[in-house]
Amino acid sequence: MATTKKFKLAHVQSRSYKLARGRRYYYVYVDGRGAGYVSERAFARSKMSLVKSVSLVNNELDTNGFVTTDAINYVTDKHGSVVDVNSVKRSADRISEKTPGRYVVTYRYGKASGKVTVTVRNDANEGISKADAKLGKGGNVGKTWFPHELAFRGNYNAQVYPAHLRGY
Repeated sequence: MATTKKFKLAHVQSRSYKLARGRRYYYVYVDGRGAGYVSERAFARSKMSLVKSVSLVNNELDTNGFVTTDAINYVTDKHGSVVDVNSVKRSADRISEKTPGRYVVTYRYGKASGKVTVTVRNDANEGISKADAKLGKGGNVGKTWFPHELAFRGNYNAQVYPAHLRGY
């Protein structure tokens, strides 16, 4: 599946730009506050991030198929702006889950390109086994510590913190 690892700290937005000496500079906002102009060279330009592979279960009743745009994490244009995934050229729009096999889908937008391998498994029960394990005894689940517990160990001055922070 796709991850958002690369966007973990991405709270940067831009609504305008200026051209200076033949280069484009975007006015960026970081966490909602204006931060100033940044060269477009600071952004990932003409890049594409795709999932490595997709594994599907054979489904004889499939009517829609796998939509290949679902394998795209993001695509940027030559200026570093995120592109709508529907404007990316693909070798296939959908892959039927009725026909088992291995399919390679190629993606292209400007200079950015990539490939994803989509596998439709032969057996709908592949990878599924009967579990014979029994539930064990429950443990101490969900117990948390509170700052006031540390006060009894001598490592913490409970008087410094208001009661709502101490947890009681």
